[in-house]
Amino acid sequence: MTEKQLKRAVAKRTRDIINESAKHMKKNIERAFNSGGINLSDYEDNNILPRIIMTALLKEEMSQYPPIRKEDKKTAENLYLLM
Repeated sequence: MTEKQLKRAVAKRTRDIINESAKHMKKNIERAFNSGGINLSDYEDNNILPRIIMTALLKEEMSQYPPIRKEDKKTAENLYLLM
């Protein structure tokens, strides 16, 4: 497999994972509301609560896709810092 083919394959699989995660995250929005952890009257500003929920959703997704090896964790952290 050439480098170009590998990049294309990795990008496709990454997009597939993103789509799977998006479905999971959308289902968890209602779980966030039903959790008892949110007092809606504290968040009349329409932008703050969605950001809080998004942060929780992303943390949940991070736990679904942890790097398998220790060195992969370092690579993921480096990529995060470079983006």
